Amino acid sequence: MKLSRAIQFYNFLKPAFLLGGSLFILLLVVLLCSHNSWTQEVCRIQQITSETDGQSSRPSINSNGNFVAFRTGANINDGNPDGNSEIYLYNNFNGIFTQVTVTTVGITNNDPSINSSGTRIVFHSDGNFNGNNLDGNDEIFLFDSSSGLITQITDTNSGGNFTPSISGNGNFVAFQSDSNISGGNSEGNSEIFLYNISTNTFSQLTDEQTGNSFNASINENGTRIAFQSSADINGTNPEGNHEIYLADTNTDTIISITKTTVGGNTGPSIDGLGTRIAFIGRANINGGNPNGNPEIFLFDLANNSFSQVTSTTTNFESKEPNISTNGLVIAFNSPAGLDGGTEGVNQFYLFDTGSGILTQVSETTSGQTTNPDTNSNGSITAFQSGSNIGGRNPEGNTEIYIATCPINIVGTVPTISKWGLIAMAGMLGIVGFMVIRRRKARA
Repeated sequence: MKLSRAIQFYNFLKPAFLLGGSLFILLLVVLLCSHNSWTQEVCRIQQITSETDGQSSRPSINSNGNFVAFRTGANINDGNPDGNSEIYLYNNFNGIFTQVTVTTVGITNNDPSINSSGTRIVFHSDGNFNGNNLDGNDEIFLFDSSSGLITQITDTNSGGNFTPSISGNGNFVAFQSDSNISGGNSEGNSEIFLYNISTNTFSQLTDEQTGNSFNASINENGTRIAFQSSADINGTNPEGNHEIYLADTNTDTIISITKTTVGGNTGPSIDGLGTRIAFIGRANINGGNPNGNPEIFLFDLANNSFSQVTSTTTNFESKEPNISTNGLVIAFNSPAGLDGGTEGVNQFYLFDTGSGILTQVSETTSGQTTNPDTNSNGSITAFQSGSNIGGRNPEGNTEIYIATCPINIVGTVPTISKWGLIAMAGMLGIVGFMVIRRRKARA
């Protein structure tokens, strides 16, 4: 009798045991299969320049990662035998290099910036491409790959024009200049200017008697420009600290992003919508940087909040942040060994703002890996390195590399979380169990 009751009790609990065991196995599978947005093993790094002499630097990648503009002193395709600083365009689809500038020794071409489609490149140069720069002043130039022509944007005879940033749509160029371009900079301060390619007109965005503004970064449609400045813009910076500002051409306003009294905030990088800005902060913005070390921060305009991405010691500096067009990925470099790497050697990192996952992409023991520039969603990033990545750079030249990392960015594609999957599997299991029991009862 007791044995019969035990069997009945077991038969009663058997479905629960089976269901619980199935759910437990599903949970293990989901947890084991889950992984970081990027993993070191699946990132593919390719070296696109490979020269025994001359250094390559300052890569700028387009939206889909098919084109990379960069500066080099190497003799690529035998087009630069004098080893001058020239601008090149690399086609990542077919592996073809196009030499944008052809100048002689002593001419400097630098800081290329490419638009989303990869058809337009802006850069600064003291070269005389079209006969309009006889004085050899540093001017802003525009290269159009569809026509192969170089157009001189600025034409000044004093001061200089530097670090241009082209909008994703290719219609606007933001840059810094201490020239008196439109009559509003007689003091010769470094100010931020905006050039409209379609109308061939300039707008001076900053106009301060003291202090200087640098490092403009423009969004996709050219309506928002982030920059750093030591000027007392709108009376928000009487200390003359380096702060991050955001100019909005739609509202004709400039707002102060950071307001600190010590430390400095530099190197802003703005996303496509113009609502997120990554930058280097040396101030204790959120209470997580009491030592004032250079750290990577993210500002979100939508909720007016700051997030501290890195937290390192005073011995190391995290720098050169570059945010993806969709605002979900930040590429930067740091020698701090943030993800278990070698300390003291600059490595290239990717930070997923959605999941908070930080991944070290390069893994070297010598040389420096710097200047990452990522594409629209952070899946393809160009960077420069003097390391022997992949064994093709034993000379230790600074070469251009491209890292391709499969990613799963939160928010780009509607997905179900792993707990949602577990719950769904459990519900399906219960429904299936009930269907089977009903069929058995009918039989």
